[in-house]
Amino acid sequence: MFSIFFIKVAIFFYGFGVYLHCGHELNYPDAHHLLLNTSYQHYLHHNVSIKNRPYHTAYFFKFWDQLFGSIYCGEKCSCVKCQQSRGERTYQQFMKVEKPDYSILLKWTFWIQKKNKKHSY
Repeated sequence: MFSIFFIKVAIFFYGFGVYLHCGHELNYPDAHHLLLNTSYQHYLHHNVSIKNRPYHTAYFFKFWDQLFGSIYCGEKCSCVKCQQSRGERTYQQFMKVEKPDYSILLKWTFWIQKKNKKHSY
C-alpha cells in the first residue's frame, strides 16, 4: 500500500512539478488543454499574478481555476503555439538573443570559491 502511494506521489507531485518548473511547453498537453494546467499556466501564475489577484492557482487541473475565476485572459495569447502561428519565435530571432555562458558552472573551482570573491567570467 505504501509503495503505491509513493509511486503516485512521485509521478503526480514530483514528475509533474518538474515539468511545470522547467518552463518548456509541450505539444501535448498544450496551453489550450481543457483539463490540465501546463508550464504556460505556471509561468502566468508566477509572472502575471499580482497581490490579491492570483491566476492559475490550481496545481494539476484547470477546473478549480475555472470554478473560482482565477484564469488569466490577456489581450492575446502568448503561448508558444500562438506566437509561432503569428510568425513570432523564429529561429532567426532566437539566434539574435544574447545567451549567457554557463560553462563556468562545470568547473569545480567555481563551487569552492568564497561567496564574497568576485567571479571572473
